[in-house]
Amino acid sequence: MVARFIHFPSPAECQRNKVEFHRTANFPGVIGVIDGTHIQIQAPTVTEDVYVNRHHYHSINTQVVFDPFDRIIDIVARWPGSTHDSRILSQSGLFRLMESNNLPAGCHLLGDSGYPSKRWLLSPFLRPEPGSQARYRSLWPALFCIIFARNVIFQFHQLMVYHSNNSAMQPQYQQSCLHKV
Repeated sequence: MVARFIHFPSPAECQRNKVEFHRTANFPGVIGVIDGTHIQIQAPTVTEDVYVNRHHYHSINTQVVFDPFDRIIDIVARWPGSTHDSRILSQSGLFRLMESNNLPAGCHLLGDSGYPSKRWLLSPFLRPEPGSQARYRSLWPALFCIIFARNVIFQFHQLMVYHSNNSAMQPQYQQSCLHKV
């Protein structure tokens, strides 16, 4: 069922995504944007502490990749809230796919500073050197505003807030807001 709605882009779709990201954000070679988002849950009865995230509430840390058309192209929703975004990525099928070189040349994901820089994953320099690194870093605030201003993460939150119920996860529609900078 999920595969009907969520699938990684084909080579032709990768090309279309690159064109659209370049048109929208003036950033070449990008096929998707990756980020983690916390889905709030009720405190579990087992290993409760690992579900407490850095914001001090219980959650599932969910890795989501969006294309430039606001479609989810990859999702991992199984890690406790205390898990760092980079660990979720390193243990994912997406990581293995991107490391395998099975995509057309020049395909990149865009991620925030919670992700490592890879040949296929562009993240900002935390302490850029003057010149090209500083210019590259200066693009990031505007770039993320363009991408996340579309309210995709907010829409995702509306549909996917989870609450535990007798150790089974039950979806519950709830409005919530994610502040992303």
